[in-house]
Amino acid sequence: MTGRTYPVARGAPLAAVPDLPSLMIDWVTGAASLVGATAEWRTCLESPSPSTPAPAWSDTAWRDAWWDDFAADLPDDEAVSICRSNVAALAAGAADVIVTGQQPGFLGGPLYTLYKAAACIAAAEARSAAGRPTVPLFWSGDDDDDLREAFAPRLYDPRRRAILRPVAPIPAASLSVGALPASLAGAGEAAWLAERAAHEPLARRLAGIWQSAIAGRQTWGRLHRRALLLLFGRSGMLALSGGDARLHAAAAPLYARILQDEAGLAARAAQRGDRLVADGYHAQIAEGSLARPFSVAVDGQRRRLGDKNARPSDPASLRPGVLFRSPVQDWLFRPAGVVVGPGELSYLKQTEPVYEALEMPRPPLVPRLFCTLTQDAAAGSRSDAPVHGAASAAALTRVDGVAAESLTDVLRETFGLTAAEARDVAAPNLKRWSARNSALFDRLAGTGDGPDGRPAWVAPGARRQERVLAMHWATALWGETLTDAVLAAAQAHLASGAAGEWADWRIVVGAAGSERNET
Repeated sequence: MTGRTYPVARGAPLAAVPDLPSLMIDWVTGAASLVGATAEWRTCLESPSPSTPAPAWSDTAWRDAWWDDFAADLPDDEAVSICRSNVAALAAGAADVIVTGQQPGFLGGPLYTLYKAAACIAAAEARSAAGRPTVPLFWSGDDDDDLREAFAPRLYDPRRRAILRPVAPIPAASLSVGALPASLAGAGEAAWLAERAAHEPLARRLAGIWQSAIAGRQTWGRLHRRALLLLFGRSGMLALSGGDARLHAAAAPLYARILQDEAGLAARAAQRGDRLVADGYHAQIAEGSLARPFSVAVDGQRRRLGDKNARPSDPASLRPGVLFRSPVQDWLFRPAGVVVGPGELSYLKQTEPVYEALEMPRPPLVPRLFCTLTQDAAAGSRSDAPVHGAASAAALTRVDGVAAESLTDVLRETFGLTAAEARDVAAPNLKRWSARNSALFDRLAGTGDGPDGRPAWVAPGARRQERVLAMHWATALWGETLTDAVLAAAQAHLASGAAGEWADWRIVVGAAGSERNET
């Protein structure tokens, strides 16, 4: 350890985060039409402990096979001991789980994956402190086959002072992301981590994991599980694979119920989607996902099923899409809560009638940590705001002014509104217009350091840092000290949220790694 600490600071209210969907805003602010995030988090904290183990933990065949596989990926004997005790408590019905998850992605996936995992651990700790033993559980969506999404995260390289974009591999077959060979998908990651290994002890350990995975012909999914457990294994976090055939075999009773009324369940979700749209929100589950909610896994490939009569007789090969993934997870593990971001909130709200039809309670939802890394302790809470030069800022002001004048004039002339009424009506549309143009200017400005001297990692283009940059980009630069700070931020996030004050958070990490000494 270096003795470093990274200060954690509370920023603006979470509802003020730019581009946050309206459903998420209304949820965290407790809009009357929704059960708010604070109420759900309090329910999670106060719900009683189980009297019997969840179906997955009761399935000895799955549990024993999973444990042998999982334990081999834990970083040391201490982590093995802690996790073994957690599994024993779950198998005895003496503990709950809090669940979160994400599919594997470049260098661990988006930075918010780190924040999801930390919030899951903090939520489990809070329930345990309240006398309800709870274990954090990470569901890896490694059966996903969206390579474009998996390789969307980027990294900022201190030596080159630029944001670098990975190149997605071209596998010989259409493999799921978890089944990709580490030697194919992880080669670029390994090279960059090897560069960082001399500057940060955690980067050196991560580089060793990548090198071992490539030499040992491991899968990319296994590689990323080992990296996640390096950070959080001693926190007692358990991790499983969404592509685990034995796990889906254990869900056979639920699959049988779903397949009896697959079309009816999809229709309920479609109707709820229409209701969400009518209420001014977004229907997250697309028509294609409603019509074809299952895939089948064959030799590491995921193939969408379209013909209902073609369902396999063995549920071990079934893979649920977005419509049924959460019900399957929640039936298997009966979580006390699920840590979610904006996208998951939207589709889980849409699937509420599916839970009702299956006579399953939907677990309380808990907002993940929202956070920005910054190098300046004096920076404002909008440290993630896009960086514009003077010319760009002037141009944006000009465009906003012309748009405001034109729209308010049209509203007055067409609908007979007063000037004040026209401004009020136009304001939401003008805000979105301004944000979209700001995003456009950022994209055109490139990916290098900003004109005000801030490195590009502080405000990478038009999107939030946590959605653009990769998880292990940050851990390789700032090490275990960052992991500790993120866990502290997650604890503060949930404590504040319990009081109804959900906020954006900042962690002051200083310069990116040792960039000041690199040329």
